Amino acid sequence: MSEIIIGLGALLISAMSLFLGQWLGRVSGRREGRQEAEDAAMRDTTERVERGREAVSAGRSDDPVDRLRSNEGSWQ
Repeated sequence: MSEIIIGLGALLISAMSLFLGQWLGRVSGRREGRQEAEDAAMRDTTERVERGREAVSAGRSDDPVDRLRSNEGSWQ
């Protein structure tokens, strides 16, 4: 009789450990997925800022000094 109870206890413990392991795996997988999404968003933002800076600098044909001189009268 005690062998049956010990066997059932071991079966219950193993089932609980399997369930707990799968649940913890899902939680860590969600956390990793969320972190990957945040990283991708930050990379995308950084890339867009760099492309915008390159487009602005490519669109300017004058030197900074020439742009300042041509814009000087427009401020008043």
